[in-house]
Amino acid sequence: MRRGLVISNCQIQPIKHMMSMYSDDIVFDGFGVHLLPHDNKDHINNLVSNIDKYDVVLTVPLSDQYEEISSEKIGNYVKSTKLVRIANMYFSGLHPDLTYIGGLSKRVDGPLGDYHSKLALLAYLRGYNVAEAFRLYTEKVYKIIGYFDVAEKSIEELKLREQNIDVQFSDILQENYREHPTFFSVNHPTSFMFDLYCQRISAWLEHNLDIKQSGFHKGALFSMNYLAGSAIFPVYPEISMHLNLKYPGSYNFKPGTVGDDPVSTYNLYQMISREFDAFDAVGRDDLGSSHQGRLVLHDYGTIDFLSLI
Repeated sequence: MRRGLVISNCQIQPIKHMMSMYSDDIVFDGFGVHLLPHDNKDHINNLVSNIDKYDVVLTVPLSDQYEEISSEKIGNYVKSTKLVRIANMYFSGLHPDLTYIGGLSKRVDGPLGDYHSKLALLAYLRGYNVAEAFRLYTEKVYKIIGYFDVAEKSIEELKLREQNIDVQFSDILQENYREHPTFFSVNHPTSFMFDLYCQRISAWLEHNLDIKQSGFHKGALFSMNYLAGSAIFPVYPEISMHLNLKYPGSYNFKPGTVGDDPVSTYNLYQMISREFDAFDAVGRDDLGSSHQGRLVLHDYGTIDFLSLI
């Protein structure tokens, strides 16, 4: 049995499981960069010291902070005939209001984990109350702050990032995001997306590395995607209508599922209220000095939203 390796972020688990099913006589391990501690040098060095045991290595683009497994350096440890550069599936067009607050190791926690609403953050920093913040979630406001333009820009950015990878993803996304639900959040693809992209990767491996595709029945209904248990940020109805999506939007926010304990979704007012509680725990000064806080104030801080709605 051959061995493969996937180096990726939170998308690693669905990819390694699907690729192990979609390709014949090979099992893929995973190395999740999102799980690395702040001081990650020992973990990375241990990986590259044993990486020769793998018959193929699939890796997403990684910056210099990942040292020996960065896009620039990993070729020093993996032969070009074994190294396959794949896409990090990311699309902000469906969720332009979603943001993180704080760095990777110091993110602010809230009702949806580390996912937050930009408008809720802006409203809090401007001193609005929950009822006033609730009134901002309208088509008029989304148009003013550019939410309707994000989908096209996000796809173009993805195409630029794909210039140095082997297996493209952007065309799959562009052809399908209006027809089917494709992302739970900006970086959590649905099983539909994982299935299509892993089918393409397995076909690429067969054509280029003679790793045959298996006879397993491929399709989203047979895929494994633990990300469905994570927090799910909705596609807002106004975004759905503007993008002519074939599926409806909503304001139902799903928190992460832990174990076998069911969760109920939050409506928009509940979500904003819980966001404000989380922001209170951090403090307006600290939020305002965060990168995300400074950014929303810089971009939208001079707009008198309450006079527009």
